[in-house]
Amino acid sequence: MPELTKITGGKVTFGLTMCPKQYESKRADVELTFTVAEGDSYDEVFDKASRAVVNRVRVLVDLPKLPEPAAKPAKPEPPKTENVFGD
Repeated sequence: MPELTKITGGKVTFGLTMCPKQYESKRADVELTFTVAEGDSYDEVFDKASRAVVNRVRVLVDLPKLPEPAAKPAKPEPPKTENVFGD
């Protein structure tokens, strides 16, 4: 059986050029390399790294940071059923 590939890290790069006034521009490029610890979710680590890179670039070009994402709602519990037959 072939060995499954496991993602253990990655790199996020983001750049932005702003033109706040005519004949003026601001440019920022940020690169972040990250690793994923054993048991961590790659998607969560990637999302956090991406948000950090975008916020850093925004600060460098004098824009406000992005708002924090809303917390994920907890999974609702399945409805409890009664035993109507009295078993």
